[in-house]
Amino acid sequence: MTRSARDTALHERFLALGRDGLFQALSDTSSIEDGCRRLARLAHASEDLGVFLSIIAAAGLAVPILRRGASAHAEQLLEDALAGRAVLAVAITERGAGSDVAAIRTTLTRAADGSLRLDGSKWHITNAPACDAMIVFAVDATTDDRWLTAVVVYADDPGVRVGPELSLIGCKGSPTGEIWFDDVRVPEGRVLGRAREGRALLDLAFVRERILAPWPLIGKMERVIEDCLDHVEEREQFGRPIHEFQYVQDKIVSSFEELVYARHLAERALGAVARGAPQAGLASLAKAAAADAAVVTFRFAIEVFGAHGVQAERRYGDYLQDALCAQIAGGTRETHKKVVFGELRLERARARHRIAPRRAGSTLLRGEGAPARTEDAPARTEDTIHG
Repeated sequence: MTRSARDTALHERFLALGRDGLFQALSDTSSIEDGCRRLARLAHASEDLGVFLSIIAAAGLAVPILRRGASAHAEQLLEDALAGRAVLAVAITERGAGSDVAAIRTTLTRAADGSLRLDGSKWHITNAPACDAMIVFAVDATTDDRWLTAVVVYADDPGVRVGPELSLIGCKGSPTGEIWFDDVRVPEGRVLGRAREGRALLDLAFVRERILAPWPLIGKMERVIEDCLDHVEEREQFGRPIHEFQYVQDKIVSSFEELVYARHLAERALGAVARGAPQAGLASLAKAAAADAAVVTFRFAIEVFGAHGVQAERRYGDYLQDALCAQIAGGTRETHKKVVFGELRLERARARHRIAPRRAGSTLLRGEGAPARTEDAPARTEDTIHG
């Protein structure tokens, strides 16, 4: 397979990150906190924020699914992914379906010779133009219940066609494209997990992806705020340094406020994973807050720098467009709110029926480590506010 210069560069970057142990660190519960902080430091130093969407798609989505794959094939692909030898894509979304997983049309059937066959298409898939292998979620038509099954497909498998890279407004460092499957033979050994377990694998991967997603944005926000603080010391207008102007101060302080809030939620979500009690609601809050904070921070940076801020070499416009893409990738804000609301309802239902949470300290409403509510210990308002 002939690769473009950009695809070759992505493979080389994955190899370097694999040698450096980043994918391994992000995949292990014992090291994930260190791995996420390394992501933030890498983004702080990098001029290409968009490439981190590729990294998170592989480390956040693909790796957790492969760990649950329960097959020799999955184990080998996982080994290659952790070493950076394979660029992976996770093919979920389709044209017209978007966030609606129930609307997936790509289908897994059993042919007359007994083999599994894959037909359909996937759209807007991160890493598709550069990937070596992909995890494809399809409706399992070998039964009548329309459950999802996840399978491994290789980019050079007969019947697989990968389209050209889509032109996005941001995330230029993460190649994104469309994939078509025409009667693709899928050996039984490439089915991940148990057949028709696809939705459970998706839920597992979504939580991990959303926990990783804030950290590159946090690292880049820190760098941009530092740039702004340096700039206002040097830049003068109307005979005065611009750090004396309150509206300039307000933009920088507001950016810092957004950063602190985003980092707090990201730390909470990450801490829950490290304790073995990951929460979908916290992960969604953290991802959405970081993307929103990045949009505010990068827009304010352009305004603080003024004419200098809109110069292409400053890259702030690129970062802003990357952040706008981050607000959509991995689920829109509305999708995340739906996840959070579902967890809040479940938490209250457990409280009404005095059912203990599945894991100690895993409640959203009172926050980690909050005491369980009993008749002798009523909940306080500040428990809810400060969680």
